[in-house]
Amino acid sequence: MNLLLLCFVAGTAIIQLFPVLPEPHWLGLSVLLPLFWSIRSLRPLSALLGGIFWATVFAYLQMSSRLPADLEGRDLTMLGVIQSIPTSKGAITRFEMAVLDLETPHDEQQAPDKIRLSWYDANERFQAGQVWRLKVRLKRPRGYQNPGGFDYERWLFAQGIQATGYVRPWEGNRLQDSPLQGGRLHRLRQRLGMEIEHRTEDPRVVALVKALAIGDRSGMSSDDWRVFTSTGTSHLVAISGLHIGMVAGLALFLGQWVWRRSSRLMLWLAAPRAAAWLALLSAASYAALAGFSLPTQRALIMLSLGLGALLLG
Repeated sequence: MNLLLLCFVAGTAIIQLFPVLPEPHWLGLSVLLPLFWSIRSLRPLSALLGGIFWATVFAYLQMSSRLPADLEGRDLTMLGVIQSIPTSKGAITRFEMAVLDLETPHDEQQAPDKIRLSWYDANERFQAGQVWRLKVRLKRPRGYQNPGGFDYERWLFAQGIQATGYVRPWEGNRLQDSPLQGGRLHRLRQRLGMEIEHRTEDPRVVALVKALAIGDRSGMSSDDWRVFTSTGTSHLVAISGLHIGMVAGLALFLGQWVWRRSSRLMLWLAAPRAAAWLALLSAASYAALAGFSLPTQRALIMLSLGLGALLLG
């Protein structure tokens, strides 16, 4: 089983090395997978091909919602809901939006599902879940590909963002009179961030606490990042397995200590299992506050497997 899992993971990794995705007709070879699987000696090959097909299909699904090339650089009117914590730096406010409606020259054109917008000199108070009608100018995801530099296009792909752009000046840019749609988690994170800002006047402290509490690193200055990088401590600011593990470990220890103080609780449920449930709940809550970023998802999955083994005996 371990060999099959490794082959499947290797298949998904191989796709990342391709300069372009395989042509769609190659996916037709997936019909051979049951045949390969039926032959014991070919099962590793079947797992490898399964990983390749899985990653290819996922990539095509992601690419299918990208902004059509002929809509780049054109003024478009859209209706969308804010799906992230809006961040402001100077005169620029950035946020991600789920597209509810995009007016295109041809109705059959595919609209992107999720976009990342910048709004210059916006005199508004944005909140996750708000519905806005905006005039925007969009482009397909792209970024610099300097060796060793940050791959912005890859980051956008990982975030499921199919277009980027900015809001154009227009008298019709306005908040819609509609109830907040979704985004409850981001609204909670945004409110916590505002509470942190009200508790202290030192912007560097605010930025650090928000990064550690809700995973919002937008307030970190380039000087702060330079200090973290030169001291090798930048990973401490990004919420990941270390932070999730510390929260879970603390909850596990305190949960057992408190549970063992009551004989009635001990008769109802064993202390290790009760503490495991508390640790899992605490870790999931902290991962949610961090916005369920990819590192927190990985840590939460592995923690669930470990604690799940304890809970299932």
